[in-house]
Amino acid sequence: HEYGHFWVARRCGVKVESFSIGMGKEIFGYTDKHGTRWRYSWLPIGGYVQMYGDADPASFTQDPNAAVMTADERSVAFFAQNVWKRIAIIAAGPGANYLFAFLLWFAFVFYMGKPSVPSVIKSFATVSAAREAGMQLGDQIVKLNDTPVASIGEVSKYINTVAKGVPLQVEFIRGAETMQLQVKPIVDAETTISRLGINGIKVYSPIGLGGAVSEAATTVYSITTETLSVIGQMIAGTRSAEELGGPLRIAKLSGDVFKEQDAYTIINFFVLISVSLGLVNLFPIPLLDGGHIFFYLIEAVRRRPLPSRVQEYAARIGFGTVLFIIGFTLWNDLVSLKILPYLKTLFS
Repeated sequence: HEYGHFWVARRCGVKVESFSIGMGKEIFGYTDKHGTRWRYSWLPIGGYVQMYGDADPASFTQDPNAAVMTADERSVAFFAQNVWKRIAIIAAGPGANYLFAFLLWFAFVFYMGKPSVPSVIKSFATVSAAREAGMQLGDQIVKLNDTPVASIGEVSKYINTVAKGVPLQVEFIRGAETMQLQVKPIVDAETTISRLGINGIKVYSPIGLGGAVSEAATTVYSITTETLSVIGQMIAGTRSAEELGGPLRIAKLSGDVFKEQDAYTIINFFVLISVSLGLVNLFPIPLLDGGHIFFYLIEAVRRRPLPSRVQEYAARIGFGTVLFIIGFTLWNDLVSLKILPYLKTLFS
């Protein structure tokens, strides 16, 4: 993400003062021949690129000395570039996230083939709603509430779009017979994800170069639209905001993913995280990349920037919004991972 900002900034003639991996005080680093300080900082959360002429890494305020800069200095300052260059530099961060996700998934499916898990039950989870309802190994699920499904992924996607804890009408094929049962999905207490508790076997189908390009593009697009749909449902109140996770839940999920030692699961996780980072940064919230782009588009229409006072208040609102989201997701993490009850036992 940050390298996307850096790469495009350099090609737009903007001087990059520092590129930090992590936040806070620098642990160690070096300065390259272009005058960029490459920093490794003590807080391993995120990073930033600070461009010449900015008073802060968020690029919301100019250097106090901007008014007395020479013509040569202004030529390499971020704030002095035309609005379309600034938009390109800011958009390059989320763009790099999307490009990384696309190339990673393209390489995987081109080499391995298109992955799918047919909706045939090959094993049950330790706790399985499907087994308790009377389903058996070898059953092939074909419909959920009259909605056709052909893979375990489609089964999981569907049951997480309906109300939690509501029984589903499951139509399946057993041998030569078509049967129906009502199954009530189990909701995972930690992730709030609904599950039937069934597993299938992954198969890979060769798809060639064109198929790999199409599959990668479709996957990135699907993650984006599904994420927006989930957020929309949360805003509308039809889906619990408890599903929003922060750094603690991501860390736990990362550990769970790598425990499986399955290339598909690991690559898919990287793709999901990269697209999510790119998408969230495009939200029109001041301080995020999307907030910058929104202000620059207004500037392009008005042919002049918004008043500094407006931008200052917007930055404060954006900062408060980001802090609220961080606090809210951290609280969700503490509750869902049962950290609060654990901490309570330490002091009781």
